[in-house]
Amino acid sequence: MKTVFWRRNKNQILLPIIAAFVMFCAPFTNAEVVTSELTVLTEEQASIEYSRGRYNRRTGHISYTATLVNTGSEELPGPFYLEIADISVASVTVVEPSDVTDTGNAVLINETAALASGDSIEFVVTFSGRDRITYSSNLYNEDSDSDGDGVDDDEDSDRDGDGVDNELDDFPDDPNRSSVDVELSISAPANGFVTTSPQIAVSGQFTGPITSLRVDDVDAVLDEGQFTATLALNEGSNRVTAVGTYMTLNGEKAITATTTIVLDTTAPSIILTSIREGMVTTESQITIAGSLDDIRSSLSGSQESRVLVNGTEVEVINRAFELPDFLLQPGLNSINVVATDAVGNSSIERVTVNFLANAGQKLVEVQGNNQRSSAGLTLDEPLVVKLVDRNNVPIVDRAVTFKVVAGDGEVTDLPRAGRELTVISNEQGFAQVNFQLGNRAGAGLHQVEATSIGFPGQIVFCASAEALTPATISASRGYYQRSLAGSLLPEPLVTKVVDSEANPVQGVGVMFTVESGDGVLINDSGAESTQLIKTTDADGNVAVDFKLGNSPDFLGTNAHNVKASVVGHPELSTTFSATSFIAGAIDQTSVTGVVLDNSNIPLPGVEVSLTGESFAIIRTTTDEQGQFVFNQAPVGTVHVNFDASTTSAVGDFPRLSFEIVTVSGRENTVGLPVYIPRLDTQGGKLAGGSQQVVIPLAGVDGAEVIIAPNSVTLPDGRREGTIMFSQVQNDKTPMPAPDGVSFDVAWTLQPSGTLFDPPARVSLPNTSGGIPGQEYDMVTFDHDLGEWVSMGPGVVSEDGATITSKPGFGIREAGWGGLCPPPDDTCNIDCDDGNECTSDSKQDCFCENEIIEGKQDPNQEDFDCKTAFCDGSSEDDDSDFDASLDAENDCKMPGCENGTPTDLPDDQDISEEDLVCNKCQEGRIVPDENKEDMSCSDKPGEECLVCTNGACQPDQCEADSTTVSVGITNLNYVVNAIDSLVNLADRIPVFNLDMKPFFDVDGKRGMRCCKDCSNFDPEGVPYTEFKGSAGAKGKGEATIPGLGAAMESDPRTVFPGVSVAYEYFVSAVGLTVNVNLAGTVNALLIPDCEDEDCSSFRAGTEISGSLGPTVRGKFEVVACSASNNECLRNPPVLFGVEVKALAGLSAKGFVGVQAVSGPQCGRGCVGGRVEEIKLTATASGTVEFLFKKAEVEVGIDQVLFEGAQLGTPGCG
Repeated sequence: MKTVFWRRNKNQILLPIIAAFVMFCAPFTNAEVVTSELTVLTEEQASIEYSRGRYNRRTGHISYTATLVNTGSEELPGPFYLEIADISVASVTVVEPSDVTDTGNAVLINETAALASGDSIEFVVTFSGRDRITYSSNLYNEDSDSDGDGVDDDEDSDRDGDGVDNELDDFPDDPNRSSVDVELSISAPANGFVTTSPQIAVSGQFTGPITSLRVDDVDAVLDEGQFTATLALNEGSNRVTAVGTYMTLNGEKAITATTTIVLDTTAPSIILTSIREGMVTTESQITIAGSLDDIRSSLSGSQESRVLVNGTEVEVINRAFELPDFLLQPGLNSINVVATDAVGNSSIERVTVNFLANAGQKLVEVQGNNQRSSAGLTLDEPLVVKLVDRNNVPIVDRAVTFKVVAGDGEVTDLPRAGRELTVISNEQGFAQVNFQLGNRAGAGLHQVEATSIGFPGQIVFCASAEALTPATISASRGYYQRSLAGSLLPEPLVTKVVDSEANPVQGVGVMFTVESGDGVLINDSGAESTQLIKTTDADGNVAVDFKLGNSPDFLGTNAHNVKASVVGHPELSTTFSATSFIAGAIDQTSVTGVVLDNSNIPLPGVEVSLTGESFAIIRTTTDEQGQFVFNQAPVGTVHVNFDASTTSAVGDFPRLSFEIVTVSGRENTVGLPVYIPRLDTQGGKLAGGSQQVVIPLAGVDGAEVIIAPNSVTLPDGRREGTIMFSQVQNDKTPMPAPDGVSFDVAWTLQPSGTLFDPPARVSLPNTSGGIPGQEYDMVTFDHDLGEWVSMGPGVVSEDGATITSKPGFGIREAGWGGLCPPPDDTCNIDCDDGNECTSDSKQDCFCENEIIEGKQDPNQEDFDCKTAFCDGSSEDDDSDFDASLDAENDCKMPGCENGTPTDLPDDQDISEEDLVCNKCQEGRIVPDENKEDMSCSDKPGEECLVCTNGACQPDQCEADSTTVSVGITNLNYVVNAIDSLVNLADRIPVFNLDMKPFFDVDGKRGMRCCKDCSNFDPEGVPYTEFKGSAGAKGKGEATIPGLGAAMESDPRTVFPGVSVAYEYFVSAVGLTVNVNLAGTVNALLIPDCEDEDCSSFRAGTEISGSLGPTVRGKFEVVACSASNNECLRNPPVLFGVEVKALAGLSAKGFVGVQAVSGPQCGRGCVGGRVEEIKLTATASGTVEFLFKKAEVEVGIDQVLFEGAQLGTPGCG
């Protein structure tokens, strides 16, 4: 809506009266003009002048020529409007106007397109009669600000205000449309489709005015909105893009649709772990277990390969398989293992195993094989073997070695644990260990080998580990994509769910939710929604397609966001972001980027080329800042190639290649800066001959690549050449590390594309602290698939020094690689927040710390007259006051009033001396009026004393009773006494005290008479009196010295062949106590009355504590010789032990002080005593072994501190 700023003044015109009737205008045929949608021309812009009228006698009309002049300095856009309004005579009208306004006024229109400064145009205005009238003339032109943003259309980059620039807007003057209605999609094959065929038909649909359509470099066959094209595929991932072109007002544009097709003709490799060629066994049944090296795309909904052992199908978990109880025939047995991937590629591994059916003495498997549990847990059953002779008679007292040969688990024989243990066969010939699985999930992946010297063959125990609960979800592919509004993103959104040990978690629901933007998710049936759930595949991956919306409101960088979260674990989530564009003209398409080395220094002169199926190669070079630009780049799938051998920078650099899908008419980048590291050419070695070659990784001590003899095939077909192994900065690999991790070590093996069979193994220093046998993911970037893939696990060596590729795994094709640490475990969390006010629990990997309603806050302030609760509320508590602060004989006692500590009156709290002439009243000592002038002493020489204003003094005393308050002076003896008390407390061996003195003493000064009736001054002598309390307050921690040492017993036989020994450990214990040493100050300082000048301070308190210290108890149940019942050296410890321990500790003490100002006041002292400190503990255990059970109990009653006298005995 436009506001009228100016209206022309009325014109007064004289019209001859020629008729007695009014002639009305002809009916209007045009729509009414809405003046508020026009622009008012101001006096500074235009003027209007009328000519003399011309009268038509035949019609009775009178006509005027109105001239509009552009009086401004700028050109005015047309057309122009003259409104005639406010005609003063109702019978007079405008004859045949061009139109009528929305308010009913006549309007004349001049269609002139533009009016230059100083130029003019004319209107002819005809009235229906010659009456004398007045009227208004209003001038307008059409609005030049279509979207009302205050910017003229000729200067507005977005005239219609729809958020799309005119140069991109196919309809720049229509706010409701910004692009031609055109759509393009590929319906077959689906994204991530895997095939073994080198050719494939691609089909899809299109709508709108598409004039040409190609799929990569093949012109598609079009048929009523359908298209087809047949393409040749390369091994690995093929990103196929359909490109349709169409014409717009802004030139020719293109729309794209992309899908990824995987050509996989490579069979999985088989690595057998539980058997090997020529293996000898005395068991008729064995377990056949192994792993598969099967590279597959995260886009393809991974399925485990199928494994057959001599025709019997085997379960596969996490690329590992296990077949239990495979039956052998006496003699040589041929075992054929066949692995077939999801598209039919097969491989076979053949092994011969020799079964000795008639061996003399042998090992026999008893129990424990082929168990399954969660990764990291101990198996339910022990691994048990039996040693027998040729007559199956048990062989006793023989050593059997159990050794973990696969996985990072350990065997245990309490209290011993390790990767390898030796145990002694018992009287029944049995030897056994427990097996705690390692952290890697897989079928038969964890293996223990049992052997004994003099016994042929070995027993291999295999166990399967299952993945733990989800710990991490990451965006592994499809993040930060760019595409046209309304189109499907080139790649699906791919997430990966793993547990705390990086094991993929299969079968977990992942919820995708559109968090911002108007895009939609596409499910497997093609239905669209803003939220859907899909289930993870065998590799923990799940992929979903995402289609961007068309709204201009969500154009721009990362305006579309999709959240992926694990169902049941909402705290585990990741977010994908995407950017949508309006297509620009094809000839405006560009590709840009910057090339740096691993030190962030630009690389100038690098040759950059664009290659693709539909265009000739295009080349450029980087400038001094490492930047490059391709203008008029092609639209579709484009390979951006970097040849740094042409750079002027010092050093040798590898070649790189990236694949992108360009957006029509927009600037396209490869994303992050392109990092190209220098190669270690000096460290390169000749490899591929008949000798193994080891190449160190410069800059990383202990890192190397191990290349097997005769294993190399270079890109040009040669079988021998120089191989370089170079370090790459962890955060500057050309491709970001997978799944959001940060590499511990990264490298490049060059020349890129070199093949290794068998794979080249990588060995790295174990800087992450992995335990022996622990497995870490090693990855390599597969340029055929365009993503990071596993190159098999790296295993920590038995000495913990290195992490080395597992035998049979490693680098199959040279390129980029890295070592991934295990992910952070957001589920392995300690939910104890250290707050006693909360109940702590873990639900679905999430801590819940809830305030316990009604529970008193254990950290509340002491003696504040309140009871505090955990929820922050409190209640008044009249019993919560510090009684130790009750000073004697002050008519007061500590208490509470309305939740506030205060002194309450205590009429009984008065000394006998004060009571002679005084009483307690409202918490103060005041003269007792009932005793005024009464005798107050029966002591010899004091017969003259009477109560005078609260003082017991001679009845002739005329001393002024006025007193003044004074501060604490002359009380050094009290201060010194408190210091002595604190020093004494510091010497107590039980308690560590931190105390501070306090004083609450009132003083007064005045005149009084001495009590000696025979010798006193009636006018009195000066005195000063102090009454109140003083002492020290603080906290102490009880620490028991001498504890912390283990105590143990000799073995004791509980039944034949089994003895028990025990040990316990009591930790040093801390107990916090509150200590208040409060005493009474009663001081009369009157030096002229020698016998009366006396002051005293008495204080004391008890200190006590009782607590249960930390006690660890352990029983060792050891096997002994059944014949003489004497235990062997380093006896093997059996199993089945349960220990319970309880303990109590008590300590008690007292400290006190009595200080006086002189000998006439009694004896001063500081002293105390600490009583006996005693530990009482009991420990009991239950031992079970081979169906026998024994109860053992141990009691401890030990004095830890005998007690001692401190300072003066009996003081205080």
